[in-house]
Amino acid sequence: TVLEKSEHNRLFFDLYVRMVRLCYGLNHKKLKVDEQIKWVYDVIQLSKENQKDFLINSIRITRDNFLRHLKLHSLVFQTKEEEEFSQKFAQFMPYQTAWHLYNYLSTALYHIERNGNNRIVFTDLLYQMMKHF
Repeated sequence: TVLEKSEHNRLFFDLYVRMVRLCYGLNHKKLKVDEQIKWVYDVIQLSKENQKDFLINSIRITRDNFLRHLKLHSLVFQTKEEEEFSQKFAQFMPYQTAWHLYNYLSTALYHIERNGNNRIVFTDLLYQMMKHF
């Protein structure tokens, strides 16, 4: 239903925000690895279909932030919360970063679709993304 989809999108957005903050914090030694483990644990508790939906939603949010970085606001359709986050976060999404994040998220989606170990896939995703924050 529409309400369930809205709740899932909210959950996926929260997971995305935590993910990019974790990547930034781990890269700048502001966070400990146990927070990364907790995030991975939270994601792997989702069903396989929801994990795939989360990755697809993450690709969309990354794209939206890249478009905001380019000042192409007319091509971005976001909720109020996503818009508030993106106003601050878009500055960290130049072409190179957006391209790498898109590739990492797509690769993670590919591995989840082919029954890869979700704990390894999401841990690797964090470490790959961390290089760009």
